[in-house]
Amino acid sequence: YDLWFLLDKGIKPDLELINSKLSLYGKTYSREEMIRRIAALEKSWTKELKPLLGSIVPYDTAARTAVEKLRGLGD
Repeated sequence: YDLWFLLDKGIKPDLELINSKLSLYGKTYSREEMIRRIAALEKSWTKELKPLLGSIVPYDTAARTAVEKLRGLGD
């Protein structure tokens, strides 16, 4: 949700910052891994977010937006 929110507000992803944060876990940004992680959220999206936010963006909308706006990052 946070990723969708920031991207939807026009915040541009910064690969250097992303990799800096991921380095804490011994990782670097991978588009394929990000897509897998986004897909894994589908089952719990509504169940976990609706109690916190009341009204939520549908998973499909958030996932599509995130994947589209991350296109080209790190390629």
